[in-house]
Amino acid sequence: MAKYEEDLYNSKQCDNVLSNQCSKCDKNFPNNEQLKEHIRIHKWRVRPYQCNQCEEGFLKYSHLKTHLMIHTAEEHCQCSQCGESFSNNNQLHEHLQINTRKRPYQCCQCDKGFLNISHLKRHMMTHTKEKEHHKQEQYICSQCGKSFLKNRYLRSHMAIHTGEKPYQCSQCKKAFLLNGSLKRHMRIHTGERPYQCSNCNKNFSLKSVLKSHMKRHTGEKTFQCSHCDKDFFENKNLISHMRTHTGEKPYQCRQCNNAFSCNSSLKNHLRTHTLEKPYQCSYCKMAFRESGNLNVHLRIHTGEKPYKCSQCNKAFRLNSQLLRHLISHNGGKPYQCGHCDKAFIENRDLTRHMIIHSGEKRYQCSQCNNAFARNTQLIRHLVTHTGDKPYKCIHCDKAFIEKQELICH
Repeated sequence: MAKYEEDLYNSKQCDNVLSNQCSKCDKNFPNNEQLKEHIRIHKWRVRPYQCNQCEEGFLKYSHLKTHLMIHTAEEHCQCSQCGESFSNNNQLHEHLQINTRKRPYQCCQCDKGFLNISHLKRHMMTHTKEKEHHKQEQYICSQCGKSFLKNRYLRSHMAIHTGEKPYQCSQCKKAFLLNGSLKRHMRIHTGERPYQCSNCNKNFSLKSVLKSHMKRHTGEKTFQCSHCDKDFFENKNLISHMRTHTGEKPYQCRQCNNAFSCNSSLKNHLRTHTLEKPYQCSYCKMAFRESGNLNVHLRIHTGEKPYKCSQCNKAFRLNSQLLRHLISHNGGKPYQCGHCDKAFIENRDLTRHMIIHSGEKRYQCSQCNNAFARNTQLIRHLVTHTGDKPYKCIHCDKAFIEKQELICH
């Protein structure tokens, strides 16, 4: 120990202020005991505290005590459930809590449990943030109690209660609750289609329509009917389809009491009363009540024929044209009337024909209360009130009441 005493003496060469300074690294210590402990770091070869079981040496007595527990772990710090040994009781205790799923530190606000108090404290901050967030929500609706972070959000929400539609289309005067809805509507007039399919380069006016379209490439039909095993790309299509089984028609026209299974059918029907045609062709300015009719019409200009015969590769603009063509290969009209001998290629043609037998007149004129069996008859009749002939020939000045008349012309 002579060398150790010499180093200790050398460390006291400074004045009284620095009386506990190490002579090797100039580090200062608050007392002589800590300086002694520190000097052992420089004399790393000397480890005065030695284990009597494995002869490992340690700088500090506390380190030796911790080490000795490894040798006695089988008696004192061994898990009774899995046999694993630990160097101290704290480690064993934490291990037992994990094994038994005990979580002694419980949140008083949501009953979540935690293994240690530090995890609980961290969790409690989430509740503090929630409270701060609620404090920020100062704008409260007087009608339903909903709260909002900003006054403009509250103003937009209030329109739900008042029925106010402050955003009006400059072209057709249609009004909307939200500015975003107006922006989407304007694409009908501008023809803007900002969302493009990466597979076939088709463009769409709405992101939701693009998402639905993408499923046609993947073939993913996740929504299946429990009655007939038909499957669909979208849940809304399944819901509409289910009504063919239940017969439910929740969407009713206020003008003529006609009822429909889906909202889009009602919207299209309402245009027979208002004569609104929001879908306009960018080539010839012809207008249509339904977007589907515009898409079909555009094929006249683009020459697109998406319906191809699998037997002779002939292509057609319309699916109905393809079905009629298929008769030339296999013959037959599968949809037969139960009242007479007439048969039809398509089910919808049979449905229209059945009205002759039932005498039902679903389509009523809002101006003179005349009723008609078919929508086309109502449209033809409405011309007597309006004089409108919407189907115009692009080659001459002739105009027609019905699309079929234009095609024949």
